[in-house]
This record gives sequence, C-alpha cells and structure tokens, in this order.
Amino acid sequence: MKSPPERADTKSQFRRLVYLAMAVFLLLVASIVWFSIMRINQEKAIEDVQLFQQITGPNVHSAGYQISDSGLLRGTITFKRYKEVDGIPMDWGDDVVSYSLFGGLRRIRGTVSSIQLPDPVTGQRRAYDPDSKQRIMEFYRPDVFDYEEIKNDLALLPQLDPDSSAEMALSFDSGYSVEEASAMIPDSVSLKWFWVDTYSENDTQHHNGIILPSFPNSANEVYGFPNDANNPSASAKQFIDALNLGYEKSNGRYHREFKRIFHYITKDSETVNVEDIEIFGVVVTGSADELASLAELQQVRASSLGVMNKGYNGKDDL
Repeated sequence: MKSPPERADTKSQFRRLVYLAMAVFLLLVASIVWFSIMRINQEKAIEDVQLFQQITGPNVHSAGYQISDSGLLRGTITFKRYKEVDGIPMDWGDDVVSYSLFGGLRRIRGTVSSIQLPDPVTGQRRAYDPDSKQRIMEFYRPDVFDYEEIKNDLALLPQLDPDSSAEMALSFDSGYSVEEASAMIPDSVSLKWFWVDTYSENDTQHHNGIILPSFPNSANEVYGFPNDANNPSASAKQFIDALNLGYEKSNGRYHREFKRIFHYITKDSETVNVEDIEIFGVVVTGSADELASLAELQQVRASSLGVMNKGYNGKDDL
C-alpha cells in the first residue's frame, strides 16, 4: 500500500495535469475565437473597401489585394491598383487599409500626400500621385463660379509627343443625363468613367459668412462609375446597385457617405433611378491627336490631364 505522502503526491500531479489540460484547452478556444473574429473583420474590411471602390476612383482598376499581419490585434490589406490608358495598364498608388480585432477599419496614409508643383508651361498648380508620379486629374463643378483658375489642358495637346496617349477629365458646363453625356463623346476616344453630381449646399466653403474661393475636386474626391461601352445605362445600374447596397449596409465603414449620396440623389423618393443621376463630367482616354478632337465640344468647361503613356499606344502595327 502507498503511504499517505505518496497518495498526496499522486493527487497533486493529477491536479497539475488537469490544470495544464484546461489551460491548453482555453488557449485553443481563445485562438479559435481570435482567428474567427480576425477573419470575419478581414472579410468585412475587404467587402467595405471593394464596395466603396465601385463608386470612386476615376479610371482606377483593381489588381487584387494582399493581406499581411500587423500583430495580434491588427492586420493590413493592400489593394493593388492600376489605370488603363488605351489598352495599356499604368502604375497607380496602392490603397492600404488596416483592420482590427475590434472591427475598426482605417486607411493608412502616414505623412504621404500628393506632390504639388507648378506646370512648366502654364504655371498652374499641378497635383501628382506620390507613388506613380503621374498627374492627378481635377474636376470643376458647373455650379461653382469662383474658381481662381480653370484648367484647359486640351490646349496643351499639340505639345505632347504624337505617339503618347493619356487620360483626361472633362468637366461640363451643366449637368447632363447618362445618355446625353455618352452621346456627346466622339467614338475616336474611349469613354472610361462618369462623374456624378453628389453635392449639396453644405459643400460650399464658408468662413465667417464669406464664401471662400473654391478649388477643383481632386480625382480622389469625386464619385461616379465606370462606363460600359456597350450599354451606358447598364453602367448606371451598377452604380445604383452599389449605392443601394452601401445604404442598406448600416454597419458598413462607408455607410454614412452612402446614405448621404443616396438621400441627395433620391430627394423625396425612396428609390434611385437612372433618370435621377446627373453627370457633371467624364474621364476619357486616347492618343494626343484623338483627344484634340474634344476641343470642339462646347459643353466642356474644363479639361485636366491625368496619367500619360508615352510611346507605343497599342494601335500601331509592331
């Protein structure tokens, strides 16, 4: 028979094994819960960003995304992006966001901002993407009349390399329907993106009751949708579907902005129709010679060059 001390040691060892097993079990459960929550928040972040991308980013296309861990409580998602100019993909800055165990989502910008330089020809201020070093297009609202300067980059086209191709933002003198905006663009250029009126009186800048001089909207600040060359109305339908989904998704990262746009476009109605969408401008691409034909459009109030591809534009025989 075991002596009392030996029985006590056996019970003590058994308890330690039980405690160890419980600790391992709890750690396993905690790991599974942590992984599940992080995975759910990761998928939600991807879904939120991709939905928002459907109504933003003039002529910006997605090349997928990469996921990396930033610690136990946070992860990072890098959305790879590019622009398409006459069938050629061009570098564009990545969209980097972080998500957390607690459901937060934020864009990682650091201290990087657009590069501001004077144009060597006109002397006007130019904004450049810090990653690709390409021009950032600017958009001018038709209902704003106090811009300090309005770009007319159509006048610069004769100075470009004849083998170059580029994207250009055209700002109209008024709002037009999707069909009207599509019809006014000649077939010689590619209509890539529609700029939608999403503004309100609160968007006018005031200080102590005085209206401040207005600045054009950067391509990073406008809303719209890509063009389906075969059916522009179908493109507008995709914009409406994205807007409805963002509005209904009350826990979405960009729900407040989707809600604001939804109520502005619908006014007193409960649904968004293609007829409710007003187009303030478009983004087109083409060779320098092809874009020059746009100078004949009386509806164009301003024009702003963006990404440029110098050299082979995909239209000449190799």
